[in-house]
Amino acid sequence: MKLLITGGYGFLGSHTAELFYKEGHDIYIIDNLSSGKKENLANIKHTFYNLDASDKRCEEIFTNTSIDMVVHLASQYRDSDENNLYEIMESDVLGLINMLSLSQKYNVKKFIFASSSAIYGESSSDTFSVNEESICVPASLYGMNMLTKENYCNLYRDLYGLETIILRFSNIYGPRQTANRKNIIASIMNQIINKENVIIHENTSMLHDYIYVEDAAFAIYKAAQYTYSSLYNISSNNPINMNDLFGILNTSVTDIDSCLMQINDEPAAMYEPIISNNRAMKELHWTPIYKIQKGLSLTYKWYLNGKTAQSKEIIKQQNNTFDNKINYKKALPYLENILVFIIIFFLNRMLIDNQIELPLDLKLVYILLFAIVYGLKHTYISILLSCILVLWQKYSAGNDFLSILYNVDTLLHITIYIFTGTVLSYVIEDKKTEIHNKTDEINELKKKFDFLYQLNNENKSIIKELQEQILQSEDSLVKIYQIVDSLKSLEPKEIFSASVNVIEKIMKSNDVLIYTVSKNGYYMRLIAYSAKGKLENVKKSIRIDDFPAMQNVIKSRKIYINREFNNELPLMMSPVFINDTVVSVIAINDMNFESLSLYKQNLFQVLTNLITSSFDRAYRYESAIAAEKYLDEMYVLKEKYFAQILQNIIISKDRNIMDYTLLRIWDDEWKNNNVVSKLNNNLREFDILGVNDKNQLFVILYNTNNEEAQFVIQRLKKNEIEVQLINGEEFYDNLSDYTFTA
Repeated sequence: MKLLITGGYGFLGSHTAELFYKEGHDIYIIDNLSSGKKENLANIKHTFYNLDASDKRCEEIFTNTSIDMVVHLASQYRDSDENNLYEIMESDVLGLINMLSLSQKYNVKKFIFASSSAIYGESSSDTFSVNEESICVPASLYGMNMLTKENYCNLYRDLYGLETIILRFSNIYGPRQTANRKNIIASIMNQIINKENVIIHENTSMLHDYIYVEDAAFAIYKAAQYTYSSLYNISSNNPINMNDLFGILNTSVTDIDSCLMQINDEPAAMYEPIISNNRAMKELHWTPIYKIQKGLSLTYKWYLNGKTAQSKEIIKQQNNTFDNKINYKKALPYLENILVFIIIFFLNRMLIDNQIELPLDLKLVYILLFAIVYGLKHTYISILLSCILVLWQKYSAGNDFLSILYNVDTLLHITIYIFTGTVLSYVIEDKKTEIHNKTDEINELKKKFDFLYQLNNENKSIIKELQEQILQSEDSLVKIYQIVDSLKSLEPKEIFSASVNVIEKIMKSNDVLIYTVSKNGYYMRLIAYSAKGKLENVKKSIRIDDFPAMQNVIKSRKIYINREFNNELPLMMSPVFINDTVVSVIAINDMNFESLSLYKQNLFQVLTNLITSSFDRAYRYESAIAAEKYLDEMYVLKEKYFAQILQNIIISKDRNIMDYTLLRIWDDEWKNNNVVSKLNNNLREFDILGVNDKNQLFVILYNTNNEEAQFVIQRLKKNEIEVQLINGEEFYDNLSDYTFTA
């Protein structure tokens, strides 16, 4: 089973991932690393995506991987700063909705959501016990947030039939938990290990239910197996107060030498409800294994073993803090500004003393230098210092301040300094802002590229795995490791011909057809076929509504087997779809009767999955380079790409996989004469327009012989478009410097 865990590097997420991995499942992790740590899962094989659960790119994971189950543990609320609760809660809810929507869209079998006992609220009694039917009255924003998310899970279950399991956990504790005020045991352990005073922010006699993290993870594992109910309380059913907790720590775990500081020892006005786990024990066949003594002992050992590493991290953080306090990089521009001014000051003094006149104003150079290098703030400093220097020079020459202020030469210098420095610094700042924005844009594109590159590598590994499975089968007499190589092309039309060869060899059929589906979904057009196929009765163009079976293949996106042996239909059909849209249909017209086994059907499904993966990659690549591949605002291929496609089509014709006709458009002013628009109105959507290096326009009529092309030529002539039928070799003969290798 392929399991996706959101927040998989976190406290509960990492333990859950480890448990499912040990049971033989494939693990996929989504985590934004805001609190999760990669080292938590350093010892298990898994696939990681550095994303927020609300990120739209999460859909790429579902598109490229058949996820069977989602365990949603990602939550930023509990450890968050209460000053930005709105943003945190918004991100939390949007993350859940995104996962629910993708699970519903991509037919995930089960969705498990980790909720909290906080949704039940508080009670005035310390014996208050609740079960799954109890009324939920949250007494905190955290509890209200969890109840909101539970309602969304229930809504998706009722509206869309998505199987959702909600687990309401009591206080989970154990190794890897972040120590803070809300995680009481983790906070206590951390203070004990560091020999600090243990501070309790509540009444020490209040009861809490603590459940060990591995018991909590095991409850998730059990929920993945059983579906009798959609809601379970997960607790130890053994509440304990803080005084008893310290007694266990002191007697069973370690000697507590630190001083206990009770912040509030008055009777509590409200109590935490104790949740019953009877339903989970009965229906999930789950029982908490770890008693509080064992759980605390294991938790203490983990914190004790991690003390050295934590101490090193604290020292490192202290060093970083010290470095930040003495940030020489921030002070350096000011030091440089003062140093350069001092140099300018003494140079001016020397020039005046020696009665030397330079054609260049050094103060203006000083201002321009800092405007270019450091921007507006330091430009103003340099302007101020330069103006002071000008005034000082005039004053030193024997002028009084009143005459200096009314001196035109002085005012002119000051005006030039202010105007030049300000204008230049604004221009520089604007350019820096533009560069910064472009850098951010490039970084964002790089992230997207890295993400798609990661998915592509995963697709390669999936293809390799499927290939090895096929190689081990009894029918793989042909060395089909060539499958991967033949489907590596990034050109969709090249994949068509490669797909025919692959299916012929593996399915042992000489009658393979591939149809493309029109964008409006009304017609299918034969695009590639077997060289030895029986094409006498094969229609090159099919109206989909005339064949309900084909209609069903496109709508359901499932394989079709012609068990009724209808002569008008292929024996087997399978769709190839990109982003939920069927782009083509692969059909096998003729096979041996014994080949219609379940194994062959599964093998055909595997092959079409391989082909679909290759098409998906090719279409993504083609979309990414569309601006480079086509002429501006026209669906006309540039010479390089058109020549390459034509070359592949010629090779396919030589192998009798598909036919084509090449037309030359006799209009050198085709760009200005609205020719492309006319062609698009009179050609099929899979016919190809392109130019050679002399900017002459050509058309490839896909899967059309010369006789059939005459109808197209006549139709174009009626639209005042003169064309000439030529062959591929003539096209390459007219190219200036292109080497054709067939």
